[in-house]
Formats: sequence, structure tokens, C-alpha cells
Amino acid sequence: MENIEEVFNEILMYDVQEALKYSSDGFKKSGNPEYLLYTAHCYLVQGFFEDAIAAIDLAFELGCDYIVYGYNVKGEALLSLGLYVESRRCFERVLKEEEEQYLANTFLIELDR
Repeated sequence: MENIEEVFNEILMYDVQEALKYSSDGFKKSGNPEYLLYTAHCYLVQGFFEDAIAAIDLAFELGCDYIVYGYNVKGEALLSLGLYVESRRCFERVLKEEEEQYLANTFLIELDR
């Protein structure tokens, strides 16, 4: 079985549209909610913040348990929308899983300024 994260990141380095196609097609074919996290990442990169949040929420509803990645993407999307309290909650949720998680800590420092 392929490593979805590795394949996605490789594609994303070169073409966000191809990465979006990979993650969308992967979810349609397999129903694996992990693909929705990568779809959300593509939406985030493209500035479609509400779509990113919706994809993360659906992934979690469908049982995805990649808390750190999902809440980092959601937190960044909320931050981009100016929803600072909600964004902070996401990054704090990440730190419950991984206290030293760099991205969440970096965004929390930014929120404290």
C-alpha cells in the first residue's frame, strides 16, 4: 500500500492542482478520510479557507485520527479568516497530542502578539 502522505507531498511540491486531483480521486476511490486532510491542505494553499475547514471536519466525522495534521491545517485556515479564538483552540488541541509540535507552537506565538 502506498504512503499517501509521501505521494501527496511529492506531487504538491510541483503542482497543487495535481495534488488536489490525487487527494480527491483517492477519497472517491477508497473512502479513506485521510485523503480529505490532503484535499484540505490543497484548499488552504489556494486560499479556499472555508473549503479547507469543511474537508477537515468531514475527515474527522468519518473517523480520521490524524489529529496533529488536521488541526494544524484547520487552525491555519481559521487564522487566515481572522477567527483567532477558534484558531487558537485548534493549535491547543494539537499540543495536547504533541506538546513540542513546531507549527502549532509557532502559530500560537503569532496569536499571542
